Amino acid sequence: MLIKHAAIFSTGFLLTVTLCCVGQISAQSPTPDGPIHVPGCLVSLVEEIEVPAKEAGVIAAMEIKPGMIVEAGQQLAQLEDEQTRYEKQQMEYDREIALRESENDIAIRLARKTQEVAKAELYHKQQANMTVSKSVSQSEIRQLMLAVERTKLQIEESEHKQELARMTAESRQVGVQMAELRLQRHLIKAPIPGVVAEVFRRPGEWVAPGDTILKIYRIDRVRIEGFLSISEAGPEILGNLVNVTVELPGRRRVQYPGKIVFVSPEVEPVRGELRVWAEVENANHELLPGLKAEMQIQRSNGYYSAQQQAGQPQLR
Repeated sequence: MLIKHAAIFSTGFLLTVTLCCVGQISAQSPTPDGPIHVPGCLVSLVEEIEVPAKEAGVIAAMEIKPGMIVEAGQQLAQLEDEQTRYEKQQMEYDREIALRESENDIAIRLARKTQEVAKAELYHKQQANMTVSKSVSQSEIRQLMLAVERTKLQIEESEHKQELARMTAESRQVGVQMAELRLQRHLIKAPIPGVVAEVFRRPGEWVAPGDTILKIYRIDRVRIEGFLSISEAGPEILGNLVNVTVELPGRRRVQYPGKIVFVSPEVEPVRGELRVWAEVENANHELLPGLKAEMQIQRSNGYYSAQQQAGQPQLR
């Protein structure tokens, strides 16, 4: 009897333990619709640009230093440009001369007046011949007809010259625009907003086209890079929203919203992981490259999910 009760007790105890373990395992397993946790991420730069010289010359002015915050399009330095300015001024004079020549129609008006006189004289001579036969020789008539034809050609030639002058003025205008472009290329401007990380040249130094003058880091937006197991998700998370947690200096943990912008098309063969990264806004410039972070990736709101909802086939 005691053995029977002991057996029943043992069986009940094992069943209870088994159910408890199963319950604990089920509670620890992530639900299919829950966020994907990506630990061990790293904050890095979105853009890092070396700003080059576009023209050869001596650096005339530079009003920047490392650590300075700059805006896109802000002038950072300038090369000497006196020669280019004189060239532009010369082209502007040439353009003005050609423009005035294109507007000058004196030769055309003179040729037309000459043609009127020649036609009138020819008409009177022909009328005289009709009144008195052979009062005017055929040779003189032919000379007058030639004079009329000559004035016609003079008009055409004057109009042609005026058209060439107009085209020359347009060509000179292109030359002025090219000179203005060369002047702009003497200005070193920030291609992106960010912070000046390094300055390689100083005023008075000669630079050639392509020489790096300074380096700018973009800091208003940063990248959060991490690795994701292929068993958890794949390319379908592209475009998904993320919640990034970063531990700032002073052990202050701050959360930032972002979005997945890249999923590697290549799986790391040893660990079976995909490289992914998200971009987050960094308006306060608190997120510094090199800080550690972690991501919570939301499901079913990315590029591939949107295609499925629209009834379009997924890209493979």
